[in-house]
Amino acid sequence: MIKKRSLSCAIGPYRCDVPITMLVLSLIFIVLTACLSVWQYQRGQQKAAWLRSSEARATRSVNDWVTQKTEIPAHFSKITASGSFDSKHIFLLENRFYQERLGYDVLVPFKLTNSDQWIIVNLGFVQRLIERTMMPTLPEIPSTEMTLSGVALYPKRNRLISDWIENLAVHWPFVIQDINLEGMGHLLDMSFSPFLLDIDQPNVFNLPKESKSAYLSPQRHYGYALQWGLLSLTLMLCFIFAFIHPMRDKIHD
Repeated sequence: MIKKRSLSCAIGPYRCDVPITMLVLSLIFIVLTACLSVWQYQRGQQKAAWLRSSEARATRSVNDWVTQKTEIPAHFSKITASGSFDSKHIFLLENRFYQERLGYDVLVPFKLTNSDQWIIVNLGFVQRLIERTMMPTLPEIPSTEMTLSGVALYPKRNRLISDWIENLAVHWPFVIQDINLEGMGHLLDMSFSPFLLDIDQPNVFNLPKESKSAYLSPQRHYGYALQWGLLSLTLMLCFIFAFIHPMRDKIHD
């Protein structure tokens, strides 16, 4: 018969008699939630510092980056681009959410003026129809030259999705699950920049977009830090009330 190991101790009128495994697990969760609270607070401070430096940073032209070989735009930096769309080839990035609605991000190739360089532009969100096979109504995209403004985003690849071009039949608009700029460029025989332009809201295409400033808001991290901190405090109180019972020491009775 296996006996459970327990830890017993007496301090004044208090007595502690708990299984060692339960004691260790409780302490692990308390420390873990406290560490997550500190980490989220530090992330909030980092975002606040980044936003302050971003506001002081001037808007850069992507065209200058190409023609004058200037430094490549930084992630989330403010940029402008002049050129024209290839409205015949539209990518729909699926499984996007906006205000609890499921849909797509509309990604369109954009050729820079006086250059062979292309970039991908995120125009915004369109809601998915009831039937997944039905394509949503897309805005009219002009083919004339225009100037766009927004922020530079470097998309993160989903390593669980590979060879998506080879596994899908190509028809336009083309539905994709992941932003693979290299694969998208290979598909169209174009050279895409390593970043995409996420245009500002409101935009000329009248498509809803989640504000990137809200995504970067330090207040979100401070809120998460408060939640983890309160959870850590709650676990600590539960630990105290569950394992340390106020009992009179009767050893000397």
